Amino acid sequence: MFRIYGIDPTPDGFVDYSVWDRTVLPEDLREQEEALQKTVRQLGRSVPRFGIRRFHECRRIQAVETVLLNARGQAEWVVGTNLDITPSASGRRRPCDNKRGTRTFQQSDRGPRAGRW
Repeated sequence: MFRIYGIDPTPDGFVDYSVWDRTVLPEDLREQEEALQKTVRQLGRSVPRFGIRRFHECRRIQAVETVLLNARGQAEWVVGTNLDITPSASGRRRPCDNKRGTRTFQQSDRGPRAGRW
């Protein structure tokens, strides 16, 4: 995941939600956040596809998101696995063009968000 998102590995191996939030393409973000919230509410699993901007290029991602529960059966954490499917998706949909996905880490108007639920 670190390589996909173009970030340095963290000591604990966790990636904060804000990293994901700032890299998802603006045209995909709302739908992805709604789907993630639904997955958390249903205490389930989802398999979304979305675009991210990494440095100056766009990538298509296939993810698997699973809600982990605490001892009381409540949502505690979301674990996600990401696969860069850009080469296989490029024939079906352009990952992005010059008019889309121009937001970067520095330009993001969103503040940090916790990955815990």
